[in-house]
Amino acid sequence: MSLPSAGKRSTRVPLAAKGRRRVRTAIRWLLPVAAVAVFGLWTANPFLTLACFGVLAALILLTWRPGEPPVLAFAVSYQWLQVSTKVFHADVLGVPVATMFPNAADEEALWLSLAGLLALSVGMRVGMARLRAGPPGQARAEILHFPIARLFQAYFGLSILALAGQGFAFAAGGFAQSLLAGLTLKWFAFFLFSYAVLVKKRGYRWLALAIGLELVVGFTGYFSGFKDVFFVLAIVYLTAEARFTARNLARVASLVVLLVVLGVVWMAVKMPYRKVISGGESAQVVRLDFGERSKVMLHMLLDLDLGRLADGMEGLAERMAYVDYFGQVVFMVPRVIPFADGELWADAVRHVLTPRLLFPDKPILLSDSELTMRYTASWLGAEEEGTSVSMGYFAESYIDFGRGGMMVVIGAVGLAWGLMYRYFLLRKVPRVYAFAAAVTVLINTNQFEMHNVKLVGGLLMSFLVTDAFMRWILPFADSWVRRPSAARPVGSPGSVSPWTR
Repeated sequence: MSLPSAGKRSTRVPLAAKGRRRVRTAIRWLLPVAAVAVFGLWTANPFLTLACFGVLAALILLTWRPGEPPVLAFAVSYQWLQVSTKVFHADVLGVPVATMFPNAADEEALWLSLAGLLALSVGMRVGMARLRAGPPGQARAEILHFPIARLFQAYFGLSILALAGQGFAFAAGGFAQSLLAGLTLKWFAFFLFSYAVLVKKRGYRWLALAIGLELVVGFTGYFSGFKDVFFVLAIVYLTAEARFTARNLARVASLVVLLVVLGVVWMAVKMPYRKVISGGESAQVVRLDFGERSKVMLHMLLDLDLGRLADGMEGLAERMAYVDYFGQVVFMVPRVIPFADGELWADAVRHVLTPRLLFPDKPILLSDSELTMRYTASWLGAEEEGTSVSMGYFAESYIDFGRGGMMVVIGAVGLAWGLMYRYFLLRKVPRVYAFAAAVTVLINTNQFEMHNVKLVGGLLMSFLVTDAFMRWILPFADSWVRRPSAARPVGSPGSVSPWTR
């Protein structure tokens, strides 16, 4: 379903106007980044600090498309934060960043990571090449036909299914990955719901309730699932309020501050909380029901003091700065361990192309922690002990192909993400549905630490499941979700055409 255009001209942006808009966008981003970068010249790491801000500006300019959900810009910017945190931490302490690492190769890993992020963004840009912008305001006009109450019901129902389905997914054998991908469809409904609230400027109580539910569920789980709702909400806000203004920037910054505070609290209680809910076992299991977990978490939150919060802040900084393992890999490979010549990526692709449902005897890959220990000479707890630590796909690409080859592979990863984004935005469905699908699939591309097997398999399965949902289920759900009386005759301004696939 799509909004009809008034003619070909209305869907095209004149080249001169398009160029001026890009220049204005560039200036708006480059000026504040340049102003902050100037102060970086007086830090303990002037060149690295300046490079970090320069790369950030380039990432935004390469991946941001005005009027569309900046899910790819968010993904690469979050990875940039994971790379740059170590530099900023050293600047705050007033020490060279080399003193924050156990060996000299870690600083090289920082430069390689920044270069890799540029390669990733260039790949995304190529994947989105010649993707024309839709008619201005089309998604905003479409969402007016969606009752907020119906969208909340859809989100709430899918959230209940996701919560109940987690236990079934892990016991589903060969169907586990597809079921887990299906559980993420709640973000499709959440995008539509929160976008409708922000565009219509009403229903904020329902939005607050949804955020509260996600916080409770996230804080009472084994992992820090509470952050996902803030990631999606930030993207929705930047989609609804596309203008680069001080007010919009301040509102997004407030979300970031709130997320940092919640992250500090989670890091302060994470280890004792996990020990209790796992029944004392050193494994990634939950032995307590939801009510019991809620009581345990509430008790621990009430017992927090400044000392534990300070430890949580330090732990969050260390957790965010995810370039340490890459530095250890650069030190070990090829000095101690030879390059793998594509073995890790070949295993990842082979693992995805041979689903266990059809190949029940396929070998089990090494766990994330075991692979990290092999290439970093570090000791880490295995998954059976409740720990799973990955080097990240940047490090794995370096192990396979070295400095230059890793840039080609990472660029290809970005190309795949850009093509996925392009695919959804070219679907013959309401544009707001295309936005929601792109965010649902690509929101999880923000993890610098992702193991390449999970990166390829998880993202591909999410893409296939979301595409199947849009193709076979959404056309029927659409008639329930939208208000039938709101539809106008086809061809009138703001009308909605019949569904086409």
